[in-house]
Amino acid sequence: MGMMLALMFEAAPDEIVTPKEIRIHVESADGARLAEAIGSLQGGPPNQHDPGELLMLPLALDFREVSLPAAGRYQVVMDMERAGGSSASLAFRAGFASEVQHG
Repeated sequence: MGMMLALMFEAAPDEIVTPKEIRIHVESADGARLAEAIGSLQGGPPNQHDPGELLMLPLALDFREVSLPAAGRYQVVMDMERAGGSSASLAFRAGFASEVQHG
């Protein structure tokens, strides 16, 4: 089973004048890393935006080549520490069509 991951970031223009590196990985319930991707966010110069205006920055990552070994719990971990931020994670449960009972 593969997946695509789409994220939206909200930031003040002066926070992202220089590129910010983001590392994202998928891991199993026991913490084993299954895949990693590196992305970058950057906005335009702050003088092109109104005071207080926040920017919406999309980031799409292709994890279609990731093979999840079994149905179960996994998580996506986002590491922005190199960009001066923190880490965050999102847990999800994967299932396979052949395991879904209809009725």
